[in-house]
Parts: sequence; C-alpha cells; structure tokens
Amino acid sequence: MAAANCAYQQRRLADAEVICKQILSRAPTHATCLNLRGVVYQTSGRHRAAVKLFAKAIAVDDLDAGFHYNIACSYQALGEQIAAAEHFRTAIALGMSEKEALKNSLWKMSCCFDVSIALHRDLGLAKLKAS
Repeated sequence: MAAANCAYQQRRLADAEVICKQILSRAPTHATCLNLRGVVYQTSGRHRAAVKLFAKAIAVDDLDAGFHYNIACSYQALGEQIAAAEHFRTAIALGMSEKEALKNSLWKMSCCFDVSIALHRDLGLAKLKAS
C-alpha cells in the first residue's frame, strides 16, 4: 500500500492504479486499497467507477468516515444529491470534520461544499469555522 499511496501523492495515477490492482488481485477485500483505487478514479473524473469501489470499501468497513466522504463527493459530482447527502451525513456522524475533509483534498471539499453546509444546518451543527 505504501507504494500505491506514494504513487498517488506524486500524481502518478496510472502507477497507483496498477499497484492497487495487484494488491486487490491477492486481497480483493482490502478496504484501504479499494478506497485508494476509487480516489484514483475520482481524481481522473471516473466517478461512476469510483462509486463502485467506494461501495465495496464501505461493505468491508462501514465505520470509516473517509470512505463515506469519498463516495459522497463522487455522488455529488454525478449529480446524485440524495446519495451524496446520505453519505455526507454518515461521514459527519462518524466524526469527520470540515478540517479533516479539507486536509483530504481541497477540490473534493469544493465539489461537496453545498451539500456539507446543508447537512450541517440540517444536523444543527456549528457553523463552518475558518481555520
């Protein structure tokens, strides 16, 4: 996984995808790897494929807020607001904060910002704080 993460961080998406595929051929339910492969697809705009991978990761570990956040962002990009809102709600309930979301990726935060604001109001949470 370290090599796949490194490749992704260096924006070598094709390399990251190949490494993830190799890992998943040996361990098809490796949730972190499923998620990373989904992030690779998401980064390259392949949101439908990303959703499938995030859903598999969630099926293995439904308590990971990051998995729910990632699938919410892809659903939002696909215009599927209800599904996005459900997963954003779950990510927030599992403890994901705006600060963590911002660390994950600024572009992801921007693609989901409207849904995040609406959910915070809906859940009665504090207003977003500038950090």
